[in-house]
Amino acid sequence: MRRAHTITLTTFVKPEEDKEAIKEQLLSLAPLDLEKEGLVVKEAHATGFNDRKITILSLTLQKERHTNAWLDHLRGRLSGAQKQQLLEQENRLDQDCQFYLRFQKKHLPKLVLIDGGDCVHVRMSIAAFPKKRERALMLMREILK
Repeated sequence: MRRAHTITLTTFVKPEEDKEAIKEQLLSLAPLDLEKEGLVVKEAHATGFNDRKITILSLTLQKERHTNAWLDHLRGRLSGAQKQQLLEQENRLDQDCQFYLRFQKKHLPKLVLIDGGDCVHVRMSIAAFPKKRERALMLMREILK
C-alpha cells in the first residue's frame, strides 16, 4: 500500500562546510543502496546572504518501495517521545497533504527534530485518499505508531 507519493530530503551546504561529509549525512537518512536503485543526490546552487554561494543537495524518493522503506526506517529510528511530538504537532501537515520534518544537521545520523536552523528538510506528500487533511492525519498516525 502506498503511504507517500514522494519524499524529498534537502539540505544547504555553506561554502565553509565539507560538501561530501554533508552528502554522506544526507545519505545516512536513506535506507537504500542508491546506486543499485538508480537514485542520485542532485545538486543546485544559489546565492545566499552577502553573495555567499550555497549548494543545495536533494534526494527524491518516488517509487512505492523506496517511500515505504524510508517511512519504515524513519519509524524505527524515532523515539517514542519524538513520535508523540510529531503526532501532537498537526501544523506539520498542510492542506495539500504535505508533511514536513526537519532534522538537525550537526547531530546526524542521530535524528534530532528541530523547527528551524541548520537542518535537513524532509517533505512528504502523503498518499491520502480522498486527498483531505483529515485523512492524511489518520495515515500519519498509522505510520508513526
